Amino acid sequence: MASKPNKITVAEAAKMMGVTPRFLQLTLQREKVPFGHAIEGNGRWMYYINRTRFMRYMRGEDMIEITFNDK
Repeated sequence: MASKPNKITVAEAAKMMGVTPRFLQLTLQREKVPFGHAIEGNGRWMYYINRTRFMRYMRGEDMIEITFNDK
C-alpha cells in the first residue's frame, strides 16, 4: 500500500476547513497559518501545504497551553 504524499492541495485543505480556496490562498500568502507556505514567482503564486502539520492544526494539536501561576 502506497502512503499519501506529505502535501495536500489548497482545494483539499480548503474543503476540510470549510473555507474557499481563495480564502486559504490569501491566508497562506499573509503567513497566518503554521502548516504551509505561499511563494510568488514569475507573476504567479505557488502553494505548499504540509499534510502532517495541517492535520495537527485541524485537530488543535498545535495549540500551546499557557498556565499562569498566582503568587
